Amino acid sequence: MYFTYTINVADPSTAYHSLVALVAEDNRQYDIILSNIVMTSDRMVKVDFSTPFHEDTFRIITRLNPYSSSLSLFSCFNPFTWDVWVAIFAVIIYSSIIIYVFEHQYRNIENNQSELKTIFIGLYALGMILVAIYTANFSSFLTLNRGQSFISGVDDIKNGLVPFSRIGIVTNSAVSDYYIRNISTHYYSLSSVEETYSRLLDHTIDASIWDSSILEYAVNNY
Repeated sequence: MYFTYTINVADPSTAYHSLVALVAEDNRQYDIILSNIVMTSDRMVKVDFSTPFHEDTFRIITRLNPYSSSLSLFSCFNPFTWDVWVAIFAVIIYSSIIIYVFEHQYRNIENNQSELKTIFIGLYALGMILVAIYTANFSSFLTLNRGQSFISGVDDIKNGLVPFSRIGIVTNSAVSDYYIRNISTHYYSLSSVEETYSRLLDHTIDASIWDSSILEYAVNNY
């Protein structure tokens, strides 16, 4: 290189639009900025961008499922679908009617007594099978409900799985441009990536979107 240069490390809390301004202004402080600044139409009017040499993607960061620990009174019905529960209750009612008929109308007939025992054995076996299936499904439900993230992608945010007011977005950033353009104009305003992490921990927000590499750094170091 045939010129003198000085490398300065910008304050981590400096927003991207502020970095662009430091290059674009007439009394600019920097000639070049090396960062993962996303090219937007507004920024391209003010500054020039080089050819990208590192690809980065947006990623959603969340706490562990904030809704998984709040089991409701009806959570015990989750292992089976409602049509299965209806079928089970129908079998119980139908079996009760059959037992009543055999008990009260044919109680003195020995052949019917043996048939009644057969029915009891069959119902007992069916009950044991249902209890075993229910126990296995309920254990699996509790395990998955506790361990899985409640957001699998941006479509979950679009579909309102999390209230928009509890999604943190850093304002004046490429992420905010993307969010407003593709998802919603409503969100919890953040000033920096550091605030994203702290707002997640104090339960102010449930999720946020930012560059994957920066989020990995924040999670590992804050």
